[in-house]
Amino acid sequence: MTYGSKANVLCLLEILKRYSDDAHILTMDDIKKRMQSDFGLDIERKAVYANLNMLCDFGYDISMFADNGKGYYLCTRDFEPSEVHLLADAVYSSSFIPEKATKDLIKKLQSTQSRYFSSRIKSMTFVKPEAKTANKELFYNIEVLDDAISQGVKVSFDYLRYDINKRLVQRRDTKYVVSPYAIVWTNEKYYLICFYEKYNAISHFRIDKIKGITLQSEAAAAPVQGFSPYDYAKSAIYMYGSQIERIALLCNMEILDDVIDRFGKDIQITPHGGDRFKAVIHATSGGIKFWALQYLRHCEILSPVSLRAEVAEIIRQGVYKYD
Repeated sequence: MTYGSKANVLCLLEILKRYSDDAHILTMDDIKKRMQSDFGLDIERKAVYANLNMLCDFGYDISMFADNGKGYYLCTRDFEPSEVHLLADAVYSSSFIPEKATKDLIKKLQSTQSRYFSSRIKSMTFVKPEAKTANKELFYNIEVLDDAISQGVKVSFDYLRYDINKRLVQRRDTKYVVSPYAIVWTNEKYYLICFYEKYNAISHFRIDKIKGITLQSEAAAAPVQGFSPYDYAKSAIYMYGSQIERIALLCNMEILDDVIDRFGKDIQITPHGGDRFKAVIHATSGGIKFWALQYLRHCEILSPVSLRAEVAEIIRQGVYKYD
């Protein structure tokens, strides 16, 4: 396909995006050849100079021959190479993003850089998750939920689970109907925080396990005054459903970083002699059980007593099974 002269400036910008960076500076002859080979445009030097100046006036950061003594290249882009690497790594390692969507997203990220970076990123090492979700509706779900939250209406959907054959199937025959409040990222997953009238309580659902979502005409239930979906997500450790409680932990100092990383800096921490500290948090008991068992050698639950007893019983049963 060939382009008319009116497209000169757009084609020139595309040439700079595709082929230039600080390690690959284009001469005037390089630009003219690329304009001809890529777009079928035979452009004069004077027109190239004029279009380069026009792009600079429009806000593009272009290094000119007068700046570097070699030629022309695009200095800044929407994303820096390090940012693209970070984002591509996050996309690739996220199990909730389907395989095809992963490839499409990384391709879009690569397109923000020169072709030299795009070829380099192919050789980068990414940590691949054990499994990518088979549900292809993730991004559609996010769009519908965004609409529902902005319009203040309810949504209905099917909720999925894995069966023994590792297939995603519906949890039940009837639709879930909820009042959506927020979409949050926690525990390496996207969750919908919402009000679930069936239980008259705040609840949460994995967005990558939602299917067949539709907007409802009925207005969503208003959240109670002062409710923060982000505080809820932070407190609902591992997003296991249960009531938020005041929980006291006794931990070894060697996991202090882990505790602060997991629960934040606004928790109460006090020294407890030697190399231990006491932490008081507000979280769900369901999530804390799982967390405490992971840190069994370094942490114990002090209160509530019922939760301490429950964890102790889990440990006793585990010892019996492996005895």
